[in-house]
Amino acid sequence: MLSSRHQSAVKEIDAARCVGNWSTASTLAAKLPRNGSPGHDFSSIVCSEAELEEYLLSVKWDPLEHWKDDGTVQAADSAQPIIARYPMNISGSSGGGDKLLDGLEKRLQKVSKHTLTDEEKYQLQVVLAKVYFYGAKFDQCKQAVESLPTALPDEGTLSPAYAKQLYMAQMVMRGIAAEIEGDRGAAHTMYNKAVLAFKERLSSQAAIVVPRGSVSGSERGFREELVNWPEEALYRRAMMSLTLGDTASGIGELGSYISVMDNVTPPTFRAFRRLRANRLYMQMVRQRLGGDAAAQPPSAEVKDDVMLSHRRQLALLKATYAFPRASETHNEVLYEVDCAARDWELVQGFSRTDSLRLLEILYESVYLTFNSPRVLRHLVHTLVRFGDYHEASLAFGTYRELAG
Repeated sequence: MLSSRHQSAVKEIDAARCVGNWSTASTLAAKLPRNGSPGHDFSSIVCSEAELEEYLLSVKWDPLEHWKDDGTVQAADSAQPIIARYPMNISGSSGGGDKLLDGLEKRLQKVSKHTLTDEEKYQLQVVLAKVYFYGAKFDQCKQAVESLPTALPDEGTLSPAYAKQLYMAQMVMRGIAAEIEGDRGAAHTMYNKAVLAFKERLSSQAAIVVPRGSVSGSERGFREELVNWPEEALYRRAMMSLTLGDTASGIGELGSYISVMDNVTPPTFRAFRRLRANRLYMQMVRQRLGGDAAAQPPSAEVKDDVMLSHRRQLALLKATYAFPRASETHNEVLYEVDCAARDWELVQGFSRTDSLRLLEILYESVYLTFNSPRVLRHLVHTLVRFGDYHEASLAFGTYRELAG
């Protein structure tokens, strides 16, 4: 147990870990008592985690490549009806990742042989599990967390705030271990329990904290956080419901994920994964509307939700893709344009206000695809229906030039 003179440092460490300020957390932890005196083991745990997290934030990877088919609906009888890629790990990567993980594993195993408090034992087990997780040692990762409680721990003295993040991490790792074993029901239970327990202590809008070192943008070579545990729990909970065939719950949970991520800072964080999730959400809503459309027109609430989803998709497309290079076409943009035109028909968005919303998407898409003929066809049709025949003739002239 730490003496009173160290309480201030412990609080600062807790705050630094919560926001992902790992260099500060490591520096402060290193100042705690050493050589077996109080605080030595906690210091080793924090410094080990900080070393791991700082390395992970230096790893370059391509979210567009990693999640290029995430959310793709496959045959119902396939092994994976809806594709949900596992998070990135660094096993076998260049840059000394495996050597780092091996060193951290040995260090933490050595600390585990000391006399630890219950809080220190909990933190050590979760951090050690993270080391195994990022090294793709999933059996050992499962063993490290399976003895831990599945309820949110009571507030401790060492990390009253950050313990919630550790809890989310261990629950997500449990869920992914269950997924790997093919038990999607157990995985959903873990993700759902984590999300519900987390929201009991925090508002739904406070669930996602992005480390300061996480960088994302429209270019290759991202240094975006490999795994954000609360974000992962929210996302995978929805994907498990949809995979299990619980479409109603899955749509609601996917909508919850998208809504929470709308408020994330920076707004480009997980932009491409959110784009894929929003695409799947609209596909599921479209299928449900398709069965109801013949009976009665969609309600104003449903109509607004569909149009808002397309406006969100446009924003995510702009956050993900830069202006196209020569001979480059963004298929995600073309897919969105086709879906938007079809959905406006589905929800009967025929008013001038509704047409203006669609025109906004189409004009932005013309820019993103550098005058794609496919987009121009939709633009001409919508302008004619809107009654702007002059703009329609200009757009048609451009289309005719490009299409030959």
